[in-house]
Amino acid sequence: MEFQVKQTFGPENFAWIYFESESRDIETLKAIAVSEMKKDWEKVKSSKSLYLLDPVPPMATITVAEYARGKKVKNGITFKTNWR
Repeated sequence: MEFQVKQTFGPENFAWIYFESESRDIETLKAIAVSEMKKDWEKVKSSKSLYLLDPVPPMATITVAEYARGKKVKNGITFKTNWR
């Protein structure tokens, strides 16, 4: 299964990352989502040459939703969690 992690930087300012997992256990999915977020943030921080100022991290709460073929799965797994 594919999952989308929605990162919020401000009003109408979002970014997304994706990961795959066969688990349907929410705690396992939370752990994977937080790990993927931290890896993504480390990648952003290490790419300072792309930014005029230091990059601002997304808000602490992320939304994770099950996706299939590029669309959110109706009645699929969806939850919010803190990544930092």
